[in-house]
Amino acid sequence: MNANERSPQDKESLQRLLEEGARSYFDAVTVIAEYQREVKKKCRAVLKKHLTAYQSALGIDLGEKDIKDCVELDSDYANVGVTIDGTTKTPGCSWWTLYCCLGWEYGAGSLWFGPWVGICLPKKVAAALHARMQLPGIKEVPKTVWLGQKLEVHEAVDFEEKLEEILCKWIDAWKPLHGFKGFLSSIQSQALDQE
Repeated sequence: MNANERSPQDKESLQRLLEEGARSYFDAVTVIAEYQREVKKKCRAVLKKHLTAYQSALGIDLGEKDIKDCVELDSDYANVGVTIDGTTKTPGCSWWTLYCCLGWEYGAGSLWFGPWVGICLPKKVAAALHARMQLPGIKEVPKTVWLGQKLEVHEAVDFEEKLEEILCKWIDAWKPLHGFKGFLSSIQSQALDQE
């Protein structure tokens, strides 16, 4: 339908939207940018505080310089926080990304909101990790294995406390797997055994 085919009600609704958008857009974008800055700053602080333990548990080098800001927005989810991308080729896994975020996800008619940590990997590697990781509440979506805690909006003020608890549980969950490299070695050995 082009602009000439709109009903008078549609034209009026569009006009109200454009007028209100013109009036409030800059203020809304400014508030969102400031909110994202604060969330990223809190996520970064939590990750930096536990970076040595995380590095030790995974068995791979993680540096403060590798922590990057993350803002993702899609039609059914959003994430704001920090990530670390796999910068070196890890035998058995061509790429990976660690997340430490505050997230929103629409599903089954409701909104999930809360802090989460996880790792994004090639799909088969993610499925193998999910199967081996012994952690209550662990979830898998294609390419991502994650742990999070749903919060109510009024709990958002101090979300970083929950994020820190989740990150510590996540770090501990890597120890029985002998870290990321140990996990990758075990799935490579198993794949060889099955050939």
